[in-house]
Amino acid sequence: MKKIKTLFRALSLSSEYDKILLKIQSSEDYLRPTEDMIMKLKDGLEGHDQELCQQKAIQELFSSAKLYENWNQAIKMFYILHKLVHMMKLNVTYIITENDITQQLKANLKINNQCDEVHVPIMLKYYQFLRLISKNFSEFYQCEQYFQSESLEYLKQKSIQEIINTIQPLISILKNVFRVTQNLSFSLQNYSKFEIIKYASCMLIKDSIMIYDFVSDVMTTIKDLILTESQSVSLQIYEAYEEIVILTKNIEKIYDLRNLTVDPYIKKPKYFKIDRENNRKIELHINQIQKRVYNSDNVAATVNKSVNESNFNNQIEQISPIKDQQSNKQAQQNRRNREMMKYSSKDTVLTTCGSYSNRIIYTELENLNQKNKNGSQEETKQLRNSDSPNNAESYDNIDDGSKQFFSKYENPEISENKEDQNQQNLFDDECNENQRIYINNLCSKNDKIQPVMKKEKQDQRKILNNQLIEKNENQQIKNDIIKSNSVIKLDV
Repeated sequence: MKKIKTLFRALSLSSEYDKILLKIQSSEDYLRPTEDMIMKLKDGLEGHDQELCQQKAIQELFSSAKLYENWNQAIKMFYILHKLVHMMKLNVTYIITENDITQQLKANLKINNQCDEVHVPIMLKYYQFLRLISKNFSEFYQCEQYFQSESLEYLKQKSIQEIINTIQPLISILKNVFRVTQNLSFSLQNYSKFEIIKYASCMLIKDSIMIYDFVSDVMTTIKDLILTESQSVSLQIYEAYEEIVILTKNIEKIYDLRNLTVDPYIKKPKYFKIDRENNRKIELHINQIQKRVYNSDNVAATVNKSVNESNFNNQIEQISPIKDQQSNKQAQQNRRNREMMKYSSKDTVLTTCGSYSNRIIYTELENLNQKNKNGSQEETKQLRNSDSPNNAESYDNIDDGSKQFFSKYENPEISENKEDQNQQNLFDDECNENQRIYINNLCSKNDKIQPVMKKEKQDQRKILNNQLIEKNENQQIKNDIIKSNSVIKLDV
């Protein structure tokens, strides 16, 4: 012991931390950590004159844990750090918080047999426990103060929201410990040769009871506020209330392991007292709040749906008519070309011998169209009676349907009226066409959005189903606790 104490004191004076650390780890006392050895370690670290050296020494001890390939060595290091958290407070928690070695532990640790399968989860949860109490050390320190004085007078100076924010991280710490209760029980019963598990389990049980007693006493003080506070605050308190009821069953299981540790005389937890009549009032009040919240959510969803539908309809109705004259002229020209092709059958008009002359006639008639608008009907008749053999022959070769089409240019008044009517029809058709394209674009966008919305609804439905299943399980556990006479007894 004197040798290891000397080594730890030398830690503050030497810069060769790695060499000293190897000597410490090779010593017999280090491999079997005891309370006396931890005190020697604390004395050696507190003998530093400079705080920087102290943090550097602990940093080296902590960093060595990520190199371990054996869970036994890692748990020994975490046990030492756990003791130092209680003894040296923030100087250790800062280092644990800033160094996350979870991935290194998972990568380096080897699982070769059933023993490793049992203890590796214990080691990982132990490390997560240290990180949680380090991140929430102010709340953890309040539990230590309560454990020493058993007084909650200082809570009167805090608001209800501050109290809720204090107990929520503590509940998370307890839930993390209780996830490994089964592994601890199996290890203590079947692998009793590992003394480090007995030491670590004893520390975990003591801290769990200390945290549970604090949270239980706080909840006993504020549980009646569920009936008087606002909806949001009442739901937060009730959520913690349900967690405490479930944790009460788990604290019993882990407390039963005390006889297998190095200290079988651990203080009994103060079980959370449940009054059946008061619990019935709380349940009825929370059910009414949940119904109101559910109804308000349905109303909000209906309003949002109607707003979305109205916005979609407004987008369709806000289609403006085409004002670009150049676009109208182009559409009018396209309409003429389509109509020309309609009357130009491949069997009669566009023959091999008369295709060139037909194109000449079409060009001439286009020119006549401009002259007919100025009232030049005589020039049109003169062109019809011209001596051009090609034109005359080609015109005679045109079928009756094509002649009917060309005859509209013979009467300028009829042609002009029809031209105005066609222009109006083109305008309407173009508006309808653009409206149809716009609606199709909107529908295509909507079709792309709908699968995404459908998937989101399915994911939300799955989450709600999982929450409902978990709530039913928690409710069953709570009912079992209420019915049990041994659970609701208050430790006097």
